Amino acid sequence: MEDEAKRKLDELRRKIEQNSAELKRINEEKELKYKEKNKLDKLLFSFIRNANEIRDKKTKTDTIIRQLKKSREGLNAELKNLFSGLKFFHQSKFEKPKVSPENIKKQIDAIQFSIETEALSFEREKAYMEKIRALKTQFTEIQKTLGNIKDSRISKKDVFDKKKVADETHEKIIDLATESSKDFETLTDLSRKISDIKTKKSEMQISLKNYKEKIDSLNQELETCLTLWSEIAPQEPSIKKPIIDVISKLKEKKSFTKDDILELQRKAFRQR
Repeated sequence: MEDEAKRKLDELRRKIEQNSAELKRINEEKELKYKEKNKLDKLLFSFIRNANEIRDKKTKTDTIIRQLKKSREGLNAELKNLFSGLKFFHQSKFEKPKVSPENIKKQIDAIQFSIETEALSFEREKAYMEKIRALKTQFTEIQKTLGNIKDSRISKKDVFDKKKVADETHEKIIDLATESSKDFETLTDLSRKISDIKTKKSEMQISLKNYKEKIDSLNQELETCLTLWSEIAPQEPSIKKPIIDVISKLKEKKSFTKDDILELQRKAFRQR
């Protein structure tokens, strides 16, 4: 009977030692996983914060680009009108009126003098008056043409000034668009990294859950072995009295806590 008790105790002791070693190993692996998870949490937080900052910056940049494009559209419309004026100026410069305003005025004055000083027939005077009206109309058109040429000379400086502003605006748009494109690439890269970390975290959560289940299972098995050991130990003479006293006190509690089991394990196997 004593041999049977000793054999069972030795078998339980081996199981307890194996389970304890396995439990220690799994706990160490679990702690390493937790440390890795904490590193991933910090890295994820850093990437998300960085992504939010770049996204805000890109949003502001894109808003400025839209404003500049609208401004450029207005400048291009003004330039179109100014270029039309310059075109008119250059055409007028080489297509000057064949008759000058001074010559027309002299013709009008001469006909007017004839009307006032000569004895003209009604038909002749009527023809002179029609000629004067035609010359006055021609005079007005030539004056208008010359006025437009003068205005075009004034607009020539405006067109170059507007062109300079339009070119500068275009350059700003290109620079900001390049910056926005780089921000988009950075955001794409960060998004990929964030997605990868979340996938790893999800896998790690499953792994930690598995570790917990293994630890719970080993703890339960260890508790069963220690409980059986405590029941058989008093039958074995080689078990020292202090250990028997510990077992007796624990039995009085009717149920063991995890701390009780661990204390029994420490005391029971310290003597070996």
